[in-house]
Amino acid sequence: MQKKIILYLFFVVYMLSGSYIHAQKTYYVKTINEAAAPEFEKQGNYMEYIGTDTDEEDLFSKYTIDEFYQAYPTSNRTTLRNAFIMVTTSTEIVDDMLTTFPGIYTSIEDITDKLPELSYTPHYPGDYVVNATRTQNDTLVFDRKDLEYIDAPKAWGITDSINKVITIGISDAKVDDQSPELSGKVSYINPYGATFPVDCNIGSRTHGTGVSVIAAAKGDNNFITTGVCYDCDLIATNWSWPNTYPNLLLLAQNGAKVINMSWGLSTNVPPSQYSASSPYCSDQQECINEIVEDYGVVLVAAAGNFTSFDSNGLDLRYSYPASYDNVISVSGVNHWYTINNYPNANDDLIFFPPDDYYLRFIEDSVAELVSVDYTDTINYSDPTNPRGVYSQYWEPDETYMHTLNEMVDICAPGYSIPRHKNFEYGCDLDDDLGKYASGTSLATPIVTGTIALMFKLNECLLPNEVESILKLTTKDIEVLPVNTFAEGYIGAGKLETGNAVEFVHEMQKSDGNAVIKDHVFYRYEFDLEKFNNDVSIENVTFKDDVVVNFVANNSISLKEGTHLVPNSNGSITLKADNTINDVCVPSSRQVSQNNTQVFEKEDTTQKDKLTVYPNPTKGIITLSFNSKTDNIHTAQLFTIQGNLVMQYENYNYQKTPVLDISELTSGIYLLKVSTSKNSLFTHKIVLVK
Repeated sequence: MQKKIILYLFFVVYMLSGSYIHAQKTYYVKTINEAAAPEFEKQGNYMEYIGTDTDEEDLFSKYTIDEFYQAYPTSNRTTLRNAFIMVTTSTEIVDDMLTTFPGIYTSIEDITDKLPELSYTPHYPGDYVVNATRTQNDTLVFDRKDLEYIDAPKAWGITDSINKVITIGISDAKVDDQSPELSGKVSYINPYGATFPVDCNIGSRTHGTGVSVIAAAKGDNNFITTGVCYDCDLIATNWSWPNTYPNLLLLAQNGAKVINMSWGLSTNVPPSQYSASSPYCSDQQECINEIVEDYGVVLVAAAGNFTSFDSNGLDLRYSYPASYDNVISVSGVNHWYTINNYPNANDDLIFFPPDDYYLRFIEDSVAELVSVDYTDTINYSDPTNPRGVYSQYWEPDETYMHTLNEMVDICAPGYSIPRHKNFEYGCDLDDDLGKYASGTSLATPIVTGTIALMFKLNECLLPNEVESILKLTTKDIEVLPVNTFAEGYIGAGKLETGNAVEFVHEMQKSDGNAVIKDHVFYRYEFDLEKFNNDVSIENVTFKDDVVVNFVANNSISLKEGTHLVPNSNGSITLKADNTINDVCVPSSRQVSQNNTQVFEKEDTTQKDKLTVYPNPTKGIITLSFNSKTDNIHTAQLFTIQGNLVMQYENYNYQKTPVLDISELTSGIYLLKVSTSKNSLFTHKIVLVK
């Protein structure tokens, strides 16, 4: 889905804790095609040219090259396979390569300073907080009001009886698979080495563990806390720059259904300019598109922890990958207290100049601090009449509020979240300062875990369907007075895990009723065509640029308070189709031992052989079955996500039937063929138009 943007020009990069200072430069090299790239071999500490072109040999012999390798070796997309990483201390090599071989190298970009950071913000800055507002708890007891706030128990009540394990991808710092919360749940792709041990004093070595615990910590081991999807498995990859995005592709190719990215690169450059700013950035977007479009994997990323407001008002910031298309961008919302139910209010009011009082962690507020008039005993405790919000530290340039912008899709609990011991900068859990932390790093895996619970019910949901359901089931917090300052920048609303999972459940039931209620939607595209029974829309306004396309088997009911008022850019389509009978048939995509995607293998002991041609195809394929005693009986075509899209039966026992799949969209499909003697053959079909 393309997202509208506002243009800002200033560019800033924020880095992982501890500056990275490289003696070498890292370059992103684009060649005219994959075959044109120079060939190197590692000799000792450096790369040696081993190609046959004497001019190339002369050029590369003058320079020291530390690394040269293909950036996206597992991609199936041409533009990504033409990308390479070069690490060198010889900066003069760039001009030499471009000048000498203009027909080979289309661009060479310095990406040394484009390292993203893990999106974590310490909970209580020392110059900011006088004391915590919660009652101190035992170090082994974590108050999970955040899970209550999103109604996770409601979701668990629906999913607990389903014996299905969903795999969550973790792109992050090292994940400690020896933690009691994660043991037996974690597999790896390109894991960190033994020389990179977990250390709770070093954030880059522990952040991944804390994120993983929030998403999928065990729920029944009587140890500390529970994850959102506590019976999910994890597949983790190291957060190694500049291989971060290629490793995302590996996670998708090795079985992850949803990938968590609690990191990002922060900038004032909006997506329209950022993606087009260089081949390095545009290829990141293309990699994301491949993961979502070709593998049906959902990507979830932290929106960032830099406020979008300064002393002059709006100052939008963006984090990447969160602000790329096809990524669900997650910002934070508070969940601890209401204004009229604030503990020890007289003692815990926070005083800031100019002579204002503020309450912190107010439920449904996207700002950490809410201003109140302590002298006004009538309106002071009125949650519908806050005086304002506070988004700045004492110093004008030190701001604190999670990143908000028009690319944010949803808000989840992100302030004062229980953290695992090995989550960033500190081993002490003896008080609230150690036990709780804030940041979109923590909000993001809450959304990721929710999506995994949705997949437990229907593994065949497409990424755009997942995003639509998440948004349609949110609580509308943008209309609250406390959040009016951020209108247009907090996504569809606050995550409701219980509602989202219930919605998926009701979509599938033959007597189900999926409910959308109490919301105003003025943007986004909602495309859901698989309601097996009813849809009810109550007290909902679809207006302005919103695009709605719902198709239900039985009925779509518009109840009291519902208004359909799209403008010329929007549209509303509501249909009933009694032929709908959506049954999920999961794909046979498995985890590969060599980091490549594999499909269900045909029986190699069979003497009979099925040939499919042409493949890739533009729409017409022929099945040729070489058997003297058996014949083709049925052919079924599935999407890569496992949705049945075509079925062919009763070929009068033809051995070479012709299938027309030209009406389908381009992509990868799975063809399953059964014979009259119950032999099964499986082929991957690539449709190219």
